[in-house]
Amino acid sequence: AYQDAGNDWVRMILHLELARAEAGLENWEGCSAQLDSFRTRANGSRDVHLDSWTMHDALRIRVVRATVGPTDQPNPDPQARRRAIISAVENACRGLSTRLQEIDGSQEGFFALRNTEPLREELHAIVEDRPELSYALELKWRDLPRLLGRATQDEPGRGEDPQEACVQIAGYAIRGEDAPAGFLEETAPSTREAIHILYRVQREHTDRWVYRDGALDQESLPHGEQELRRRVGAILRGVGSAPVGRTARVPQGLSSELHQLAQQLVPEALLPQGSPEEPVRVLLSPDGPLNALPFAVLNRSEDGYEPLITGWDPAYLGPSRGPCVELPREAPGLIVVDPQLSGEGFGRGLPPLELARVEAEALHAWSPQSQVLTRKAASKRGVLENLEAASFLYFASHMVRDPEAPYLSYLPLAADPDSSSRSSHYLDISDVERAELALCPLVVLSACNSGTPYVAHGSQ
Repeated sequence: AYQDAGNDWVRMILHLELARAEAGLENWEGCSAQLDSFRTRANGSRDVHLDSWTMHDALRIRVVRATVGPTDQPNPDPQARRRAIISAVENACRGLSTRLQEIDGSQEGFFALRNTEPLREELHAIVEDRPELSYALELKWRDLPRLLGRATQDEPGRGEDPQEACVQIAGYAIRGEDAPAGFLEETAPSTREAIHILYRVQREHTDRWVYRDGALDQESLPHGEQELRRRVGAILRGVGSAPVGRTARVPQGLSSELHQLAQQLVPEALLPQGSPEEPVRVLLSPDGPLNALPFAVLNRSEDGYEPLITGWDPAYLGPSRGPCVELPREAPGLIVVDPQLSGEGFGRGLPPLELARVEAEALHAWSPQSQVLTRKAASKRGVLENLEAASFLYFASHMVRDPEAPYLSYLPLAADPDSSSRSSHYLDISDVERAELALCPLVVLSACNSGTPYVAHGSQ
């Protein structure tokens, strides 16, 4: 195939595939030679995509870890080994950071994020025996979306680079050093007395970290990606077809499966018994197929059906975490609730949201200085006129999205009677990108679709 290849791009891919094969055979000399050939052809080429570079860099780390000064060989040189591995990790992480910053935060950018898994696996292999480091590494890795498009921003260097943090975390493990005092507390999200549960789904098993009151527990669960995808899919189909109503009963088979999955995914100590006086506050960071699982419907009862929501106060923690935002009640926010949608394509078939108005009334009672836009007033013009002056944004509305194309998501709004433009019927990502939101540290999207995940590395 290499001899028949008519262009350098095909030959580059063949070098990379041969390197993967040599690594599978643990022929590290052959793997290194193929990686060198790939890099020689790839340097200066515009045809090499992020996934190829990421695979190259991940394999390079694996080669270095396997060949440079292994401690089981005569005359090992631990210092040279540490320097070589750290150099390979730095090159890989900084290269990924640079490439992501040059990709716009659009559909292309989110698809590119799916192809970073090989490097994620290699970094976890370095820190796998250090729970506090693997927990921190996984949290930083999930901040990668923050890098998209940064090179084109007015202040390209602003904010922490998650990949620099990954280099630092891996360095502690490579050098055999303890993390500095307070490392775990600074790395963990601002849980405010909540418990953080972080999952990482892999092919054969799932890693679970539980951070609570300054203590961290890690456990490997015997449930891999394919099994979880099958079971979560069956639960979603079962929940979707279950009877509805206050007197409706959950089918026994579905109730049993929801209980089994609760026992397997949630630590026993966090499965509340009876009717707790205070709900357990939980922050969830799922992964892979678990992104699509509504944890709140899992069953905590062995005999009947008691959803976790009756004992939990759950929330989902996505990327780009920051400290919890404390907003004073006098902060003038913008509350957009239940726009009156037209019968045209952007809002066709979407019903009114009467309970969303109750939600907005409660929020407005808490923050009476805020501007409330509802029904006909919740138009695009009304939103844009108040957007940049708001100290927080709260949307209780419908949301239309495509899980494979995040850039196509939008919030349907009331029609603007003074505009014939189709774009006046919705707020999309391009509108948000053009807005100056420096005064706004908090945005809440309270919609049926706003918490569901995007497709990442072959699954949701």
